[in-house]
Amino acid sequence: MAQRTRIAEIDEHKVHTGETLDTLAATAGMTRDELARFNWRTSLPDKVNEHLRADVGCTRRDTAGNYVFDDTNDPGIVLIPRTFQRDGLPTGELHTIRVRPIAPRKNLIECVCIPGVTFEFDNSFIRPTVVNHMEKLDQAMERSPDAKVIVMGHTDRVGSEQYNKELSERRARSAYAFVTNQPDIWEELYNQEHWGTTVIQEILTDLGYDPGPVNGVQGDQTTAAIKAFQADRGLKVDGVAGPITRRQMFLDYMTGKHDVQIADDQFFPPKFMGCGEFNPLVPPNENELANAGRGRRPGNEPNRRVVFFLFQNPPTSMPCKLKQLAPCKAQIAQPGERDNPLHACAYYDAISVQCRCELGGTDPESLVHISVLLRSNSGAVPLANRKYKIFLEEGQVLEGTTDREGLVSHEDVPPGDYPLEIEGRGVPTRVPTVPNNVTRRTLRVKGYYLFEETQGDLPKVDPNESIQVAESTDEQGWRNV
Repeated sequence: MAQRTRIAEIDEHKVHTGETLDTLAATAGMTRDELARFNWRTSLPDKVNEHLRADVGCTRRDTAGNYVFDDTNDPGIVLIPRTFQRDGLPTGELHTIRVRPIAPRKNLIECVCIPGVTFEFDNSFIRPTVVNHMEKLDQAMERSPDAKVIVMGHTDRVGSEQYNKELSERRARSAYAFVTNQPDIWEELYNQEHWGTTVIQEILTDLGYDPGPVNGVQGDQTTAAIKAFQADRGLKVDGVAGPITRRQMFLDYMTGKHDVQIADDQFFPPKFMGCGEFNPLVPPNENELANAGRGRRPGNEPNRRVVFFLFQNPPTSMPCKLKQLAPCKAQIAQPGERDNPLHACAYYDAISVQCRCELGGTDPESLVHISVLLRSNSGAVPLANRKYKIFLEEGQVLEGTTDREGLVSHEDVPPGDYPLEIEGRGVPTRVPTVPNNVTRRTLRVKGYYLFEETQGDLPKVDPNESIQVAESTDEQGWRNV
């Protein structure tokens, strides 16, 4: 059947509180489903809800969980077709009608997450491990150089709600200062949070000066490293990391190998915001809630993160306020189920559901796992006790050490095919994920094993070769594919 093209006048209608798709459709002589298909090529209720959130910017829901229009929706536009007509055109002449196709109006371009491993407990200093994640942000800005940006911070559940709200804002502010190269903001945070000698030692190490152990104690080696830094920068050489020396350290750290170029005016007000503990990445665990909420053991680190949101146009309806919990509570009280059940805030849930790194809106049944058995090409020698990294999308990194059998295993990750980097190997390979509803399988990755000198009899292979397919089943019943 031939495809028909409809030429119409398009009204870019800004929605208002109380309007519905039905009332807007009626003004154009259409049904609700026809208007939905005209805007989004679908009338399926779940898909329409997705478009209302992603394209219209809806954040409020009714008691049934469906998104509803509000005066403050960003961008808040629904396209309404009007009959195309031009009266009075003379006959017998050729007239040119210039038309353009309907283009998607998504306002949120993408998000980049800086994971919890970047931040120390109860602190907003950005660790040197941020370098890999900043590369993701740099790439996102290259793709969308005119994007308008805001950064939102998060904490774990240790501490009071008010304290965590302000800590998350300091983390977001720290990240904002980091990418806009503003060392004076870091000086404020340094004094406010008492970063101390440990941070000086970490920065010195990152800049190539050896302060000795990073232990928060300024011994002779740390003093010597400070003096060397001062001498190289033309500063007073006294071995004291005072305000002038710290400012230069912060600036060098921000503009060195971690540098990301984002102009300050690309951040729209308030430029940074904190969500406190209300929108965690992982659910509560006994480590996080230990000691009457004062736990510091592993388990809560993933929740200590920041997320950069890149928009086409700066939203005007952000309901959040710095240092104020009341707007958070109002959003938490909004009716309707959340796309991500861990997110209490309706507004954050509506925008972050489009961020894969936040696992927003991901059906738990659609999550998968990674199970890779790292062995020699013959399968005889395990790559045991080696550190590795798996780079997921949006800057999220899985890290660990292979077990004695050479096994790498991670549960509940988004579907994909991800780079795997092994300690001692310069060329990464890619590993696939396996659906959770499929019997766990173990993969042998061809050509990605470290050959020790004593294993010269094993054939070396091209690290870029494809995954080897085997047919065996091991003693635990795992099938190699």
